[in-house]
Amino acid sequence: MDSTNQNLQYPRNRIRQQLLPYLAANFNPQVESHLSHTAELLRAEVEYLEQIAHQLRLQALTKCENGDLRLNRHLLKQQPLALQRRVIRQILQEALPQTPNFDHIEKITDLINAPNRSQSDPFPGGSIAIVENASIVIQQPILTPREKES
Repeated sequence: MDSTNQNLQYPRNRIRQQLLPYLAANFNPQVESHLSHTAELLRAEVEYLEQIAHQLRLQALTKCENGDLRLNRHLLKQQPLALQRRVIRQILQEALPQTPNFDHIEKITDLINAPNRSQSDPFPGGSIAIVENASIVIQQPILTPREKES
C-alpha cells in the first residue's frame, strides 16, 4: 500500500477520506456510486467529442509551406461552441510550445466571427492569429538564423 494514501496534505486523500464520507452521511448515501456513473458517462462523451473534433480539424485545417496554419472559419462558424473550442485546442497543442489554456483557445474562438484583419495578441512562442477573409491564419514566428540553430 502507498504510504501517501493516508497523508491529508494531498487533496485526493482529503476528498476520499473526508469529503466523500461527509457527502454520504449528510446528502446522499450513494454519492460514490453516482459520481462513478457520472464519470463514466463523461469519459464516453469526451471520447466521442474528441473524435468528432479531430474529423472537423482535418476538414478545417490547412498547413502552409511556411509553417503557418490556416483555419476555415466559415466551417468552424457552423459548429457548436464546444466543438469549435475542441478543434482549436487540438490545433494549438501542435502549434504552441506549451499546453494551451482557456485564454489561448478563446483568442482564436473570438476570431471566428471577427472582422477581416482582426488579430490576436501573441501566444507563447510568438505566434499570432490573424483573420484573412474566410480564414484564420496562425502565423508562426519568424526565427533568425541564430534562433533556428538553437
